Amino acid sequence: ASTPRPIWRPIRTSPPPAYSGLAASTDASSSGAIQALPGSKVALEITPSMPLNKAALSLLGKNIDLKAAGSRWRGSFDVERECAYGLSLTSAEGVEAPRAFEGQINLRADTLPSAAFENPSLNIAVVPGATVPLAVRAQDDLGLKSLRLVLQQGLEGVEASHDKTLHEIKQWSYQVPGPKSVNELYPLALDPKNYPAGETYAVFAEVLDHCPTGKRMYRSAPLVIRV
Repeated sequence: ASTPRPIWRPIRTSPPPAYSGLAASTDASSSGAIQALPGSKVALEITPSMPLNKAALSLLGKNIDLKAAGSRWRGSFDVERECAYGLSLTSAEGVEAPRAFEGQINLRADTLPSAAFENPSLNIAVVPGATVPLAVRAQDDLGLKSLRLVLQQGLEGVEASHDKTLHEIKQWSYQVPGPKSVNELYPLALDPKNYPAGETYAVFAEVLDHCPTGKRMYRSAPLVIRV
């Protein structure tokens, strides 16, 4: 009996996660290489060379059964990380092809966001009671989730500041998919009761994107204010 094989004209639609703001893509190539963002859903469709009893995908130690739709077989899976995948076929006569096709899933890069102050100087001396306009620009290749300004009193350990030494003074949040670039302005009023003469402060801009693979925070270089 003949061994079943796919007539590999798969239609791989990869609806990216909503945070990306990207449209679904269709690829009818025969390479089997799939490139997608983490969280994408890949739909795969084959037309076999003969009637089948079963078709299944294997990836990351899991088997995913394809379902018959007329003369075609369809299945889908979520992209979690880079891995190889395989396709096994069993003909209506019971002939198995455990490695009918093999392909590779590659993750599309989602770079870290960035943020920077756009003030003319990052080292400012002011009188008590002054207001400092903090101008910050943030960017991401797909979309920003949030931007916040945090402040630390003193410059000791400023290069390795921890959350416990910082307090938030302003935050902006952006709905999915979020803008790719923003310019924000915050007037920091240096009330002498809270910002007495003789003190020095470091302000940082922290930015997050919507990528689901863990917290991806970027912290800018500090803007230093001397009162």
